[in-house]
Amino acid sequence: MKEDPFYVGEIPEDKIEALFVNRSSELTYAMNMIGKRMKMCIPILGDTGTGKSSMLNVIAALGKKSGLKVFKISVEDYDKEETRKQIEDTELLLVDNINRVDNTTAISIYQKITENVNAGKRIFFCDLTKREFKARKERDYAVTHKPIILSTLKTAELKRWLQERMQRCDYSYNFTDEAIELVAKRSKGNLRDFFRYCGMAYAYGTSTITFKDMERAILDIDSHIIFSLDDLSRFILKVIYAKRGINTGELFNQIKENGRWKNTSGRLFYKNLDELIEHGLVVSERFGHEVTYSLIYAKIGMNV
Repeated sequence: MKEDPFYVGEIPEDKIEALFVNRSSELTYAMNMIGKRMKMCIPILGDTGTGKSSMLNVIAALGKKSGLKVFKISVEDYDKEETRKQIEDTELLLVDNINRVDNTTAISIYQKITENVNAGKRIFFCDLTKREFKARKERDYAVTHKPIILSTLKTAELKRWLQERMQRCDYSYNFTDEAIELVAKRSKGNLRDFFRYCGMAYAYGTSTITFKDMERAILDIDSHIIFSLDDLSRFILKVIYAKRGINTGELFNQIKENGRWKNTSGRLFYKNLDELIEHGLVVSERFGHEVTYSLIYAKIGMNV
């Protein structure tokens, strides 16, 4: 059975050969470090969807191939009694999903990692690049060597990833450059989002995937995202769409002029607005002291 080249989840060890492509410089660095018989702590840093957990699985496979006792855990299991016993007996400890916990919890995890490093362990862990100052300071204290940073990718890099994955999985590459440019802009170089949109476009079954096919795929997936939002977020989207670009003050006033949302606090407004930006549905631009918000579609050439 062929592997799915558009797979967007964490790549398990048995699918690495087919689905994990590129990142050769990062893997070379990891392999060189694994081979050193010394204590170490190396974080794998990146935004959501950049492949941190998959990279950790590849490092696990490399460690096992090198004959090391490898133990991979998720962050929520770190403090369990049975986990502590296994950590004592492991040579390469891999900690996943620190990126999913808040800064306070992360600090306690970094402290435990520091204890394990001081006990002579080799550790790799996944985390967000950005952390609050106190958390970042505690993390920096735990880290012993240069981090592995998984950045978002440019259009040409995304295209190469897709081509290589499809080739390995025995699929014919049939995306036009215009389609790839569009999805690269919508996904903002995020691998998970990129493959999700490409997979939807491929599923339509057209012989060649054009700009229009990709536009349809983006709208199909984004409609599900929008449906999952609360009413206030959808109303904010509606106002931004109607104005085709609106500054912060005007947007907030428009929200409060609606009877249902007249008591909306600034805190709630910014929380929902940040959520829309995080989903990639809204983009912000600063002009001097003024910030203007627009829907992503207008910025990437989609006719919505």
